[in-house]
Amino acid sequence: MTLTTLLDSLQTLGKGKQGREKSFAAALHHISAYLCLLFKVRESEVALFMRQANGMVRFVLPKSLATAENCFPLVRSTVTKSVFLNGQPILSNKASRISRLSIYEYIAGSKQKAMPIQKFIALPVSLEDKTMAVLWISRRGGSRQDVGKDFTGQDVENTCHLMAIIAPHLHKLTPAHFIII
Repeated sequence: MTLTTLLDSLQTLGKGKQGREKSFAAALHHISAYLCLLFKVRESEVALFMRQANGMVRFVLPKSLATAENCFPLVRSTVTKSVFLNGQPILSNKASRISRLSIYEYIAGSKQKAMPIQKFIALPVSLEDKTMAVLWISRRGGSRQDVGKDFTGQDVENTCHLMAIIAPHLHKLTPAHFIII
């Protein structure tokens, strides 16, 4: 899949007649597939969080975790909260040293305990300087050496640019129960 193919798919979904929820789910599938190819990660290593009108944050990716029970408040000091509130990306190639990342390993819907996150980038998906979502791309495994190359500042910059292109399409398809902060 190329970026052009992804954007064409998102544009087509925005014009579609299949309903907002189905179009949103299809858009998420295309975005996840593209990011998996781009970063050579598994579907379970791409996560997208959106804030609901009730203030809770919910997984919308990966699909296996995109259920109503996988919601949490932004009350603790977490990477996701920091990105939502500050609008700044975070990169860590030593993620095992950051506390509270274990939420991913114990979320409802997981068929088995996930491998620990060793490296990640977390960045805002913004529209008009307002954060609509937080994207995580992670590398999971038993150790940092097991999971491949480190993320770079260039990866963050390129992904922020990519998400700036994708954000208007995603916003158009986002169901009303999610809010932009």
